[in-house]
Amino acid sequence: MPRYPLLSALLPLPALAAGPAVLPDTLLHALGYAAITIALALAATWLLARLSRRLLAAVVRPLRRPARRLEQRSHHLVRARALLQLLTGLLRLGRLLLLALIVYVTIERCFSYFPATQALSGKLAGWLLDPLKNGALLFARALPDLLFLAVLAICTRYLLRATRYLFREIERGKLRIDGFYPDWAGPTQKIASFLLIVFALMVAYPYIPGSGSDAFKGVSLFIGVLFSLGSTGAVSNIVAGVILTYMRAYRAGDLVRIGEVQGVVISHSLLVTKLHTIRNQEITIPNSVVLQGHVTNLSSSGARRGALVSTAVTIGYDTPWRQVHALLLEAAGATAEVMASPQPFVLQTELQDFYVRYELNAYTDRPERLPFVLSALNANVQDTFNRHGVQIMSPHYYDRARAPVLSPPPHD
Repeated sequence: MPRYPLLSALLPLPALAAGPAVLPDTLLHALGYAAITIALALAATWLLARLSRRLLAAVVRPLRRPARRLEQRSHHLVRARALLQLLTGLLRLGRLLLLALIVYVTIERCFSYFPATQALSGKLAGWLLDPLKNGALLFARALPDLLFLAVLAICTRYLLRATRYLFREIERGKLRIDGFYPDWAGPTQKIASFLLIVFALMVAYPYIPGSGSDAFKGVSLFIGVLFSLGSTGAVSNIVAGVILTYMRAYRAGDLVRIGEVQGVVISHSLLVTKLHTIRNQEITIPNSVVLQGHVTNLSSSGARRGALVSTAVTIGYDTPWRQVHALLLEAAGATAEVMASPQPFVLQTELQDFYVRYELNAYTDRPERLPFVLSALNANVQDTFNRHGVQIMSPHYYDRARAPVLSPPPHD
């Protein structure tokens, strides 16, 4: 009696069901039976392809509209495309398994027709089915744990989608929470998703098949050591990024000065901050470096009150200070991008041995053009003082000049 009688009955040939006792007596008969078996296998493959296409069209297409309605009712937590792809994948998997069964039965039957390969045909089923049987037994034992892991994965997936949907609505302004700013939504969503995934992995670890084996523990320990050694800097940058986010020190589009670097914030992630400078350079600064220094935001209030731009000149004591004030304010008024309100003002910051240091402060509503505004303001200060015959000086320049050195602007 054959070891696997079910396989012997799959093809309707007398020789297939009869077993070794009725094998063909000649090689010609064996080749004939093999040819018939291969022809039947090709016919079964063609029929399987036709039926699978029709089954796919008959099952998947009518379910598109109900799946879309389900997606709308669940507020896009359940994706219609994902459901249809899952169903299509299951149908294709079934077709692949049937095709593999046809190939196996064809090879096993063809081996059984020839005396030289008859012994292999009896062992072929054992080589294939014994591992499958052992795997099925292991799968049956691990089935409760696998079901728990599947339910946990599905719940985690939908919780992540719900979290993403909630914070997206907050970011768009459709959902408001007192004390929670919309620009916090993106980073908070990433942190919440990360913590949710970590919690799910901690819950799932004891239920993973083989988690109690020494090999699994060794691999887990090795990965943990690598992560702890290589993530020290990354963790510090992430912590600094979280602190900077909730401090609201700057946002994308702000003009900031971080240490010696000044530029417009391109992006601010949990790891780094990217600035675009006036020299068309992109500078990446780790968040830990930003947190250790100080940040000057030049545009957080510039859109409302204006960003402050200042320049200083030194004038000798022989020039009345009221005249210097008037000239500096005139230069500020002649600068195109300086705001009239709030009004510019002048401070006398130093009284040195040979000169007085005057500081002109003005406001501009174009903080992103601050270097150009300062350059134009300095040019107007020189033109104004030269036009009125007042020398801008310092002790070194005064010592070298016997008479005031003036460069009057060209007259229109």
